[in-house]
Amino acid sequence: MPLSRKLAKSGDGSEHRTGGVSNRIQVDMQEDNDVLKEQVALHEKKGKKKRKRLWSRKNMKWNKDNAKKRKQDNIAGAHLQDLNEKVSMESTPFWSTDSRI
Repeated sequence: MPLSRKLAKSGDGSEHRTGGVSNRIQVDMQEDNDVLKEQVALHEKKGKKKRKRLWSRKNMKWNKDNAKKRKQDNIAGAHLQDLNEKVSMESTPFWSTDSRI
């Protein structure tokens, strides 16, 4: 096996053949990929940061409103439950409670 075709390990742990035109193309493509990955990562990071801030601002308001709504629902629910019990007691027909039947 000629020395120029020996397998070499690059920095990221992947193996590639050293020497030859195809290797140069491969290295160029690898560099392009690295640059692209960095650009994509920067873009995603920038986008996420912006969205996260807006989301949390909206979410805080949303959570506050929900807490108020939940509290009101609980109070209303308890009130309705009391009313239902009263109505159920009043709406039972007199003959069902009469023991002389």
